[in-house]
Amino acid sequence: MDNWTANSAEIVKVHLDYPTKIQQEIAKIINISQDAVSKRMKRANLDEILELNQMYKSELANTTEESIISKNSSLSLNDKNIIA
Repeated sequence: MDNWTANSAEIVKVHLDYPTKIQQEIAKIINISQDAVSKRMKRANLDEILELNQMYKSELANTTEESIISKNSSLSLNDKNIIA
């Protein structure tokens, strides 16, 4: 990412904003050819960015789920202490 151009950043942002759009549709959004979209995606390493983003989202979801379970377990123990 250190050598990203404005075009690389733009193509990643547009793809993240419209994840279901195909290259042809993205091309129309930013007024370039489909071939240019493909080249920009490759230069931006979009596949790797998306893979990292998915891994981050999964890890965040797991961490959040574990935190909720931990809080619920702690609350359950505290509730038992209050009743006793």
